[in-house]
Amino acid sequence: PSATIYMVSSDLISRSFVNCLENYVLILWRRFIQSILWMRPLLMFKSLIK
Repeated sequence: PSATIYMVSSDLISRSFVNCLENYVLILWRRFIQSILWMRPLLMFKSLIK
C-alpha cells in the first residue's frame, strides 16, 4: 500500500509541476506577444519621426 501511495503522490506532484510549467510558459508567451504588439507601434512611431 505504501508503494501505491508513493506512486499516487509522485503522479500528483508531477501533474502539478507540469501544470505550473504550462502556466509559466503561457504567461511568458503572453508577455512576449504583448511586447511585440508594443514594439510595432513604437517602431512605426520612430520611423515617422525620422
